[in-house]
This record gives sequence, C-alpha cells and structure tokens, in this order.
Amino acid sequence: MSAPTSQPAAPKRSGTIATMVRLRWSLTMAALHKSVWQVVGYVLAAVMAVGIFIGVAAAAISFVYATAPYDSGFIDGLHATMVIGGSIGILFTMLMQLLLIGESSTMSAQKFSLFGIPDRTLVAGLYAAAFTGIPAICALLSLFAWSYVYSPMGVAALLAGILSAILTVARAMCFSKAVLSLAGQITRTNSGKNALYLIAMVVLIVSAQLPSIIMNTSTGDDGYTYNMGALMRGTTIAGWLPFGWTFELPFDAYFGNFGALLTRVALTIAFCALCYACSVWCIARERLQGEPQQSTKSEKTIGMFARVPDNAAGAISARTWTFLRRDPRQAISFILPVLFIVIFQLESHGEPMVVWQCLLWMGIMLLIGESNGLAYDGRAYAMEQIAGVRGKDDRWGRTRVYLMIFVVYYLLSAALTFALTGDWRTESGILQGTVCSVVGFGVSLIALGCAEFYSTILLYPVPSIEKPFSSPQGRAMAQGFFPFAYMLSSVLLAAPTWIAAIILAFTNWGLYWLLMPIALANGIGMLWLGVWLGGKMLDARGLKILQTLDDFASLQK
Repeated sequence: MSAPTSQPAAPKRSGTIATMVRLRWSLTMAALHKSVWQVVGYVLAAVMAVGIFIGVAAAAISFVYATAPYDSGFIDGLHATMVIGGSIGILFTMLMQLLLIGESSTMSAQKFSLFGIPDRTLVAGLYAAAFTGIPAICALLSLFAWSYVYSPMGVAALLAGILSAILTVARAMCFSKAVLSLAGQITRTNSGKNALYLIAMVVLIVSAQLPSIIMNTSTGDDGYTYNMGALMRGTTIAGWLPFGWTFELPFDAYFGNFGALLTRVALTIAFCALCYACSVWCIARERLQGEPQQSTKSEKTIGMFARVPDNAAGAISARTWTFLRRDPRQAISFILPVLFIVIFQLESHGEPMVVWQCLLWMGIMLLIGESNGLAYDGRAYAMEQIAGVRGKDDRWGRTRVYLMIFVVYYLLSAALTFALTGDWRTESGILQGTVCSVVGFGVSLIALGCAEFYSTILLYPVPSIEKPFSSPQGRAMAQGFFPFAYMLSSVLLAAPTWIAAIILAFTNWGLYWLLMPIALANGIGMLWLGVWLGGKMLDARGLKILQTLDDFASLQK
C-alpha cells in the first residue's frame, strides 16, 4: 500500500506577515531605483525623521534640566498639556493621513486579492508593514525620547511613559488604517466622497487651530484667563476618551492609580483589536460588493460646452469647469479660505486686519491643486495631444475658468469679511477692506501664472478620482515638497507689490490705496508671463507629460 501523498503545507501566518513586510521595503527600494525624485524624497524624509528625533530628545533633556524638580502646579499643567494636546495630535494625525497621505495604493488589500491570503492574515500583514515605515519608527523613537520628561516624577512614571509611547503609536496607526478602510467603503458615491472629504478637512483645520482659538477667545484684563480647575476637569474627561488613554498612563503611575493604568492599557488594546476587526470587515464587504458602481446621469444638453466659445480654448475651459465641479480631491481648496476667515475672526481680538490679511494670500492656497493640474486631469490630457491643441490654448482655457472663479470668490469673501469685522460702517474700514481685496486678487493672478507654469514641469502622483483616500507610491514625498516651489515663486514674483508697501509704510502710509493699481499691474504681468511660459513648455514637453501621466495612472490601479 502506497503512502498517502502529502499536500504542500500552507504558509504559516507569521511567515506571510514577514513576507509582506519585506515586500513593502522591496517595493520601496525598487521605486528608488526607478526615479531620482523618489530618492530625493526618501532622503529628505529620512533627514526630517532624524531631525525630529534629535529635536525631541534635545527638547526633553532641556525641559527636565530647566524645570526639575516639578511642583504640583507644574505637574497639573504638564498633565493637561499632554492629555489634551496629545488627543488633538492623534486626531490631527488621523485626518492628515486621511486627506493628504491616504492609504498606500501599492500595499493595499486589493493588490493581494488574487493570492488567497486569509483576511485576518492579510490585515495583520498590512498593519505590520505600516508599523515598519519611516513615520511610525520616527514617532516611536521620538516618544521614547520624550518619555525622559517623566523621569523627575519617578521610575514608575518613566516606565509608564515608555509603555505609553508604544501604545500611542499602535493606537494611532490602527485607528488611521481603520478609518481609511471605512472611508473607502462608506463613500461609494461621488456625493459621499465629497461630503466626507469636506467634513474631514474642516475637522482637521479646526483641530489644528483649537488650542489657539481657546487661548485667544479667553477673557481677562490681559486677554487671557486660565481656570486651572476647569482645565483639569477637561483633562479628566479627555483622559477617559480613546485618544487620551495612553497619555494618562505616566500620570496614573505618578499618582499611584495603578487600577486606572491597567484599565486604560486594556482599553487601548481592545481599541486596537476593534480597529483590526473593522479593517477585516471592510475587506470582506468589499469582496462581496465589488467595485462601486458609478452612477450615470443623462444630460439633455452638452452642458458647459454650450456656454463657451467654439474653439480649443473654450473646450478646455468647459472641461476644466466640469472637472472642478465633480472632483472631490480639489473641492476642499475652495472651502479652506472661508474657514480661515472665520477662524481668524475668532482670534482677532477686535483687530480687523487680522481677518483681512486672509484675502492677501488665499489665492495661493486656492491654486495648490492647479499647480499640479495636469496630474488631476490624468489620461484625459491624451485627447489634447491627439487633437493637436496648442499649449497656449490649453493654458488660457484653464486660466479663464479660474479668473471667473476668483472674481466671484473674492467678492463673496470680501462681503463675508465686511460682515464679520463691521468695517462697512466706516470710510476707513471700507477703504482698508477694498485695498486688501484688490491686492489679494492681484496676488492670486500671480499665483495663477505660477500654477500654469509649474503644472507643466513639476508633476507628482495624485489619488484617483474614484478612490480619493488612496495614496499612489511617491505621492506623500512629492506632495510635501513640490508645492513649495510654486508657493515660493508666487511670493517672490509679488516683490513689486511688497516693496511698494514697505516704501509707503516708511514714507506716507496714507497713500496705501496706491497698492491696488500696483498689485493689479503686477498680477496681470506675471499672469501673462506664466501662461506664455506654460504654453511653451506644454508644446515642448507634451509627449513627455503624457508618458508621465500614464505612469501615474498605473500607480492608481
């Protein structure tokens, strides 16, 4: 009787997880060999990570030597700062991951759907791959270094601080991964994606500005009043919320509340397990439902194409307008400046110029997406190359749309700012608001010229419009640095306006209304230059840009 044929053993779960971690770094190294810009981005990221760690370590040592030994009042202040500030930091990190970094499109569950890996093992491997990335390692080492701050509070507090660092990073990473998975499953329609993107960005900005708003809206003779009792009550509440659990551990150890310490550790572990289960559920749900069905809408007319001139530039204008209306990735750019106007009004202490200055730079923020506009268009740009559209027609077609948007946007923003500040009641207030609005419009023209030029030479990957919460490989690094070239150029090219303002400030500021024609002339000149150069670059690099966009599209799959 022959022995039964042995079946090949299934790979162990630990071996699969280790393979996925190695695969993550293998893909990273492959990307570095493919692109010089990837090398530059990762080197800068590594330098920043080392700098953050050294800075945190130096700050912790200096903090201890400058303030130790701690008294009870100081410990209460440190307690409130760590718990409330840490909770806001966790929320801020999650929203940054959701909106700006996204989920890696390379190490995503969809990429492994054909390999038959069990859902639990797959999610564990993806989590392990995320924990071994530069951001997680940098955060863990930095929190280890910061734990030295607890050394004057005793050995127990120091050890609890080290445990807090591990659990904080684990909770932040698990929470971010779970939220990204839920975002991809809950928002299966364009309207849902737009709504979630806008809500998340508003929460991101508010969470970042919350400490400043709280401080600047305090009352008192000197403008600030601190009620330590109320602050500590808020700290106690935050310490029992999911984002504050780990930051309470050193203080539980210091005060001898070891029962509360063990409870918070158990809650944190349970929370991470819940996030893990949520990610597993999302994978199973996606497999059952498949890709989201794109809703179709029948149009009785040709829409915006009927309202533009019947030429190539008009067609580009219609297409740009249509894309902007339906693209959740760029919609947030038009919400942020209004949000900042409201936030600065809360922090202004009755000084109107604090609010009006938003109009001076909001045009630069509005056009960050347009500075990478061709990447957002994606393969739709291929039709331009096939049709032989001239570069200047493309640039002027896009410029015309943004000019119309800017006219309406600045009028509405000026009206909102007048209503918030009350400057419409006085002639000086009306003049100040008008000057800020016109100068800001001139700066936006400069920024538009820079955007039309830089979008032809500095392209970086963007998430697909169907999956706005994904992150093509290389996007995070490029997105962190490339927009600075556009923003810095916009500021430098506005030099005639700023120089004129400085001269008037030292000579006769009563003539500051002269900044309006100077800013407009500056803006029109730089807009024409940027559009002209952008058109020339588009003609010269059209096929190269098309190849780059095709590479970007392959990263989005």
